[in-house]
Amino acid sequence: NRGRVSQVYSHFKVTLHVYECTALPGPAKALKHAAVRWVTPTELNDLPLSTAQRKVASTVPGLVPG
Repeated sequence: NRGRVSQVYSHFKVTLHVYECTALPGPAKALKHAAVRWVTPTELNDLPLSTAQRKVASTVPGLVPG
């Protein structure tokens, strides 16, 4: 468990529970989306993430804040 991340919106608050996991070998498989891929921690900075997603990403070891 990497902890919790909170995000406040105008009419509600969201608390996201962040967990560390280990990826299985092989390519990522899209189950509910058209595409999915693994990225490195530094590649997270180039993705269009929401504020809440950026807070979650900031818990990733090796992330270089962007």
